[in-house]
Amino acid sequence: MKLKTNQPPSPKPVSVEESKDNSTFLPSFKDIFANKLNYARSGVIGTVVGVMPALGGGPAAMIAYAQARAASKAPTKFGKGSVEGLIASETANNATIGGGLIIA
Repeated sequence: MKLKTNQPPSPKPVSVEESKDNSTFLPSFKDIFANKLNYARSGVIGTVVGVMPALGGGPAAMIAYAQARAASKAPTKFGKGSVEGLIASETANNATIGGGLIIA
């Protein structure tokens, strides 16, 4: 006997073969070369923030994201998975590690 619940049925598990909908772990070469300035700007922001004591990847990512949004031709796409925003925040976050190794 099945118990009736108000919960919707759980979704069917998706196999790796079925989930190939152009989603990848790495950005495409087109995205990389189209955002060269974004990478450079975010890397510098992350390094500078990383040099400052008691700051880390969080503030660097927020500053880089804000700068990328201000410099973007399509700022309305930010907050909805924009590649530019992802590149900016992750580049700055990773650059803080190198900035933390610089001896002040």
